[in-house]
Amino acid sequence: MKNKITIIKTQDLSEKFQIKINKNSNYLYVYKKQIRSFKKFLKDPMQKNIIKILFIVISEKNSAKLLADIISLYLTRNKKKHNYLLFLIKKVTTNLISTNFSSIKGIKIIITGRFNGAPRAKSKNLTIGIIPLQSLNAKIDYYNSTAFTQNGTFGVKVWICEK
Repeated sequence: MKNKITIIKTQDLSEKFQIKINKNSNYLYVYKKQIRSFKKFLKDPMQKNIIKILFIVISEKNSAKLLADIISLYLTRNKKKHNYLLFLIKKVTTNLISTNFSSIKGIKIIITGRFNGAPRAKSKNLTIGIIPLQSLNAKIDYYNSTAFTQNGTFGVKVWICEK
């Protein structure tokens, strides 16, 4: 067998986001204003990464996979702060969807599993904005992911409705 070389091209979303913000001064002003409003969440590095990824998810199209994977990663790393994750996502996305650099209308997230190590599994729904799941002409990006933890598995489903 011959040695085959595989070249994988990846896209740096944070760099692409920074270029988009720096091109338009109005976007930069709104971005800095939003960052100041989330100042208390920026102390923890994991929360800082989640906020940065939420900025990317709001501004880029076809980003449901990114959001589902980061939620499942957070659920596997943190054993007891599951409800805090939902609070953080809801607070950040409600502020970001109304900004002018947002390219989405709404986000729907469903997480099922044993939250905070509870004996029974629960389902948490988080809907922000408009998600027309029955409409055929709406552009919906969907992805589901699974987080494997010591308490069992979490199922994460993400729907993003784009403008």
